[in-house]
Amino acid sequence: AVNHLALALRNALLFRQVKSLAERDGLTRVANRRSFEERLDQESTRHARYGQPLALIMLDVDHFKRVNDTCGHQAGDGVLREMAGLLVEALRTTDFPARYGGEEFAVILPHTSRDQAVLLAERIRERVAGRCFLAGETLPAASEECVESGLRITVSAGVAALAPGLTPSDMVALADQALY
Repeated sequence: AVNHLALALRNALLFRQVKSLAERDGLTRVANRRSFEERLDQESTRHARYGQPLALIMLDVDHFKRVNDTCGHQAGDGVLREMAGLLVEALRTTDFPARYGGEEFAVILPHTSRDQAVLLAERIRERVAGRCFLAGETLPAASEECVESGLRITVSAGVAALAPGLTPSDMVALADQALY
């Protein structure tokens, strides 16, 4: 009986690990695009049913190719990991950050109006601009090390809110358009 229980527990643990690998981006450990799209569909259904606001922020690391070309792909990976960490720190537990693709991140903001999302996007933008990225480590922007060897990163952001008649993909398109 104990052997059967141990086998069942081991299988449950393996299932949990595989599920996590399927839902999370391997580099940044935030949700991947597929998880983002599923969650956005769920949240938009909830929004429509209860009439609560729903907003979306799309963030793109500016000139990211230059980071990879000048500092190497490991430094670029460090920047992406740190960006994900900064997002998680800046958000509520009910918000849903995800790596949308490449150097682009998306954040689903339930119970958040467009104006509130704009304020949050600006706070995130300022927080990123105020950091010095050192291949996965951050220092305050005023640090001497940052001036000598750190990476100064900026992000662009686009915000959209789900309005009547819009689909989740419409909202993504609007946020992406606002990003540019």
